[in-house]
Amino acid sequence: MPLCESDELILGLDALPGRITVAPDRKTARIPAGWSIKRLTAALWDEGLALANQGDVNPQSLAGAMATGTHGTGVDLGSLATMARGFRLIGADGEARWCDVDADPDLYQAQRLSLGMFGIATEIEVAVVPAFHLSERIEKRRWDEIRESYDELARQHRHIEFWFFPHADQVILKTLDPCDPCDPPPSTTDMEETAFRRVLDVAAKLPFLTPMLQRGMMKTNMDGRRRGPAHTIFPSDRTIRFEEMEYEMPRAAGLDTLAEVVGWIRRKRLAVTFPFEYRTVAADDIWISPMNA
Repeated sequence: MPLCESDELILGLDALPGRITVAPDRKTARIPAGWSIKRLTAALWDEGLALANQGDVNPQSLAGAMATGTHGTGVDLGSLATMARGFRLIGADGEARWCDVDADPDLYQAQRLSLGMFGIATEIEVAVVPAFHLSERIEKRRWDEIRESYDELARQHRHIEFWFFPHADQVILKTLDPCDPCDPPPSTTDMEETAFRRVLDVAAKLPFLTPMLQRGMMKTNMDGRRRGPAHTIFPSDRTIRFEEMEYEMPRAAGLDTLAEVVGWIRRKRLAVTFPFEYRTVAADDIWISPMNA
């Protein structure tokens, strides 16, 4: 990506020695910034702790995920950047600096979502919560039903999102809610991708079939459930390579905007093979955050 272009030198800190240090009040932990979300959430779990929210993949580094506004879904849950409480940075001058709300607060506020502009993060203090378990439900719903009931569903569930193939009339709804303690799930993904891969292969060769293929795929049964530790339920394996764009809209305009875009795709009969993914994220006060209210 252009954000990661370099003069042939890219620094990775995933192998830098380090460990998690949990604060006495167990509300924050200092974590090596180069650790992946997968590694750090497993380590937090061993301490009886968790991140309050995650996205649906977990190989990113903590520093990279925060710096780019990576987020999950939940009306009251912000991006990973909102969980940052302090940073140890190595500046262009080679000096190490700690910044938080009290120590160098302007640097801290800028660094919370920084696109990597203010130095190399080597350690991040992160807000954590007691470890919890989640129950996942995947089901098929009609688009017109979801459009009418989304706000109510968002109030009912801790996490809610859906995927909408633009040439079909149904969406794939995913909800996550707290549940009693249980073992990790046998599956590491929320949905099997074999049928979707076949659709993509055919549509790549015969794009005019895309509308028919999507409608046919969405006629199949979809009813999946998983339960387990939160850090094993949030992420899912994604085996199909793709590129995506993300747009943030005011919540009041989100569904109408999606309906207008889908309507335009249908009128033009565009061979858009990937679905729209619709999520809700809490507003924040981070300076360059897409969710800044």
